[in-house]
Amino acid sequence: MSDFVPPRVRLVAARHGRQLAVAFALLGLVALALSGSVVTNSAATTVTEQRNVQSVESTVETSAVVASNDSLWEAGTRLENNPRYLKNDTPVLTITPTTTAPDGTSVTHEVRLGTRATADGEVFWEESETLVSETTTATNGTATSNATVDIRELDRRLNRTATRLSNVGTMEVRLHLVTTYDTGDYVGEITATAPLEVTRNAYWVDGDVAAQQTHQTPVTRESSSSPDYATAMLLFAGSTGAFAASAILWLRREDAVDVDAIRQEIHERRHEEWISKGAIPMWMDKDHVQLDTLEDVVDVAIDANQRVIHDPRWDLFAVIEGDMIYYYCKNGSWEQMAWPSVDSMEPSNVEGIESSGVGTESSPGGGRGAPPDPDDEDAWEQL
Repeated sequence: MSDFVPPRVRLVAARHGRQLAVAFALLGLVALALSGSVVTNSAATTVTEQRNVQSVESTVETSAVVASNDSLWEAGTRLENNPRYLKNDTPVLTITPTTTAPDGTSVTHEVRLGTRATADGEVFWEESETLVSETTTATNGTATSNATVDIRELDRRLNRTATRLSNVGTMEVRLHLVTTYDTGDYVGEITATAPLEVTRNAYWVDGDVAAQQTHQTPVTRESSSSPDYATAMLLFAGSTGAFAASAILWLRREDAVDVDAIRQEIHERRHEEWISKGAIPMWMDKDHVQLDTLEDVVDVAIDANQRVIHDPRWDLFAVIEGDMIYYYCKNGSWEQMAWPSVDSMEPSNVEGIESSGVGTESSPGGGRGAPPDPDDEDAWEQL
């Protein structure tokens, strides 16, 4: 597994493995609890539906019949919803309130013609005339009524009133529609209004006279859905992964792995172009300088334009420069590698050393013994 995980990642895991392991374990517990909650609890929601929706809309249509033989239009022509009507050509205005509603709806149309005088934005005089007040029933979704206004007579009355109110205020004529209805399920009233403009030669309704009302009955019900098994499985998989990561991180915490070995691997990969594998004779007649890190050995090799020799037997890195050996070994000193203590060796190895006379009490130098004379070939053969 270590071969597939970059050493820097393993070093971070070693430094913070304990904390990360605990964090992933807690995360796994939370994900596991959520997974169980998703499975055991189905979602319950409150749904409000609008039922029995009914709409009532009232509008006012206008029309006038051409009564003059000396007109821009042919006599008898009916003009409908014209933006302007000529007073002499079409002296009578027909007002048709129309309401769309469910069949069978009882509809009452009331059309009033209101006149008022204002000063400084306040009404100081007004009167109202009912043109039509009629109750009918909606058939095929429609109920209509009709009212007429003699524009010439209206103009005379307005002129008389305007003369009396001269220099006092401003006069205004408005068309008002009030529609009351009963659909059988809902009862209501809608209103609409617009100015009726009358000038010397023409008249018109200035704007749309229209209004709409919608009714509905809200119904609240409880709705529940089946558990979301897909989400539960994802949470369970996440929980399993978190527990696995926690276990791996716990096994790779700093007190459970060789941190120095990881650091050495990082340095080996960084400086591999300066390192060669080989066997280093441990009893070379040279002085030894032990360095603190592998990087220090590489620096010496670079300065001396030499190679770093890596002896895998002792995991020893050394640069041989003249009469000096500069080395780094995380397992101990050069002497410990060349002359390991008897206590650290296996019984079979100890017996072999005793039989050869190396490292025993009978050897010169006590328990460790001394290296054989380089010129004594028999001694080297015994080793």
